Amino acid sequence: MIKTKKEVILLKEKSSIVVFGGSFNPPLNSHFAIAEQVLNQYKEVEKVIFVPVNQNYPKKGLEKNKYRYNMLKMITDKNNKFLLSDIDMEGNKSLNTIEILRKVQKQFPDKQVSFIIGSDNLKELNTWKNSEELISNYKILVMERNNDKLEEIINQNELLKKYKENIKKINEEIRSNYNSTYVRAQIKNGKSVRYLLPDEIYEYIEKNNLYKEWKIMIKDMKKEIEEITKWIKDYVKGANAEGVVVGNSGGKDSATVIALAQKALGKEKVLTVAMPCNSKSSDLEDAELVANKFEVPLLKIDLTETYKTLESEISKQIKSKEEWRDKEAKINAKPRLRMTTLYYIAQNLNYLVIGTGNKCEAVVGYTTKWGDSAYDFNPIGDFTVEEVLQIGKYLGVPEKIISKAPSDGLGNLTDEEKLGVTYKQIAEYIETGKTEEKAMEIIQKKEKSSKHKRELIPVYKRNIH
Repeated sequence: MIKTKKEVILLKEKSSIVVFGGSFNPPLNSHFAIAEQVLNQYKEVEKVIFVPVNQNYPKKGLEKNKYRYNMLKMITDKNNKFLLSDIDMEGNKSLNTIEILRKVQKQFPDKQVSFIIGSDNLKELNTWKNSEELISNYKILVMERNNDKLEEIINQNELLKKYKENIKKINEEIRSNYNSTYVRAQIKNGKSVRYLLPDEIYEYIEKNNLYKEWKIMIKDMKKEIEEITKWIKDYVKGANAEGVVVGNSGGKDSATVIALAQKALGKEKVLTVAMPCNSKSSDLEDAELVANKFEVPLLKIDLTETYKTLESEISKQIKSKEEWRDKEAKINAKPRLRMTTLYYIAQNLNYLVIGTGNKCEAVVGYTTKWGDSAYDFNPIGDFTVEEVLQIGKYLGVPEKIISKAPSDGLGNLTDEEKLGVTYKQIAEYIETGKTEEKAMEIIQKKEKSSKHKRELIPVYKRNIH
């Protein structure tokens, strides 16, 4: 409902609640200084309510709701003139300004609700949703920015001129080149921002590692490797096994596992197996490079003809019934044949099959059930791709292997081309719960659809009467 001019004049007579909305990403000293200035300048203002936007607001680099809310709460809890509202954080999308103001007005029916806005946004206010309702029903407190003059902005806009009685200027200039964007950039680049933030917020950012360039990092590599190799040694000993067998694809994951196993058990207890199956010759060359580097034996078992025989026999039966549906079934037969081969060898030698899959692959289900996801134990299953690379580099995996684009060897595309996301995006999602919006949608969809690959086999539990 749009107020009349008479009603607009009456707005000045009510005590006021001021809404201060924004991303507060992070909240700065200047944000709280603006709120204090409003309280000092307008004696009718009882409270300033900080309303942080929803994390789904389309703004790059926006931190999670809980972090921004908690940072604001540290300050608002200490000032009885400040309030904090999560009304824009409750749903899955951000509210429009008019929707927020209506909610606040409902909460304070006897108060005049006002809101703080920058002069740059005031220029565009007539394009906002329900703009006339917004400006007629609510007071606008304007911060002049970039040498803007409030009077000039009003005179250039018919809607603003119509309701100019409702538009007020925040008198004292609280100018700062240090906005939230600048502060985030400083933090990302490792520079100090201590005096741009309240101490509590600065310490909170440090504690929660916010706004820093996200890096995958194993802090103490020597200690980590000592713990992994001890775990491998203890596991093999506990199983009364005499060694381990590793599928040697010539890739970074298998190379890193071979290096770890050799360090833990000694080269005489590690058997690597290359199993080409319509594979590129370069993959076998890389497998030989890895085996030679760590001085472990390499068996070469070509599964090409075995696969052709299997595929031919199955195809005859299925195609004759016109039931051939899934090309992936043919592709996934290869890793399943490889795992059958590894277990054949392992059982014969009283060895364990050691896994070579990383955490990124597991989360998005980029594994073949009963293929490369089948093993007795896995020393790198809790490490992301980048972390596996760090371990591999530390242990001396050849640079050619480290720099090789990840590929499953089952086609001409790289892993990332097949997945539609990068391993770094997957790792960021694993560690922080978010990444680029489009990539996150793909990751979450794959994570959900591959849940069965990460769980124990469901078994029906009977009722015993």
